[in-house]
Amino acid sequence: MVAEAIFVTGSYDSYCTVADVLRLLSGYDLSSFGGTDDLEQHIRDQLGGAKAAVDAEAGRDFEFHADDEIACDGSGSDRLCLSAIGVSPVCAVHSVTVSDSEVASGEYALYGREGVLRLRPGSSLGGVFPVGVRNVTVGLDWGYEAAPGDIALAQARLVGAQILAELAGDRGSVESVHLGDYSVRYSAGGEHAAVIERWLDDARRTARSYRVVRVTAV
Repeated sequence: MVAEAIFVTGSYDSYCTVADVLRLLSGYDLSSFGGTDDLEQHIRDQLGGAKAAVDAEAGRDFEFHADDEIACDGSGSDRLCLSAIGVSPVCAVHSVTVSDSEVASGEYALYGREGVLRLRPGSSLGGVFPVGVRNVTVGLDWGYEAAPGDIALAQARLVGAQILAELAGDRGSVESVHLGDYSVRYSAGGEHAAVIERWLDDARRTARSYRVVRVTAV
């Protein structure tokens, strides 16, 4: 299945909050960052890059896409699996058009969590989406009105790991971990190295658990 999407998103600045990061860092002496306002601003400066890193690892975003439009290839079966092209969960379908002819809403059913659109028996299309190239257009809302909790935590862990790496400084051999364009450079022998490594690994594993294996038919 090949699809082309026109994205209209909620444009979230961040999945987690400064408070989420501070909760992870409670118990650590952060006085070297200055006062509370300075520390919170430093955390805010990291949020955008960490969010982009989570999206890159997941191969998708976790925003809400309202009034989006997806153009995809007809499958030759009674269903379209939108989740296979990374469009999930599907919250609502507003329109379905096949070769410029709109399909009545009563002729299909939506399985939102699975991201599947299925024609009902006896539909005007003969029960199948005809095989074609970008011949099916779906108008829909999809995504997350609030990011999943584990994704918000993954972003917070990335930022928390960065703060701990800066707190420890460079002592001895230095490791550098990249998630997308986001990089955390920390001392492999530092006092916080084990926590940093665990948080980075947890963030990567969580994001990758949402990755979609995209299948393209040509």
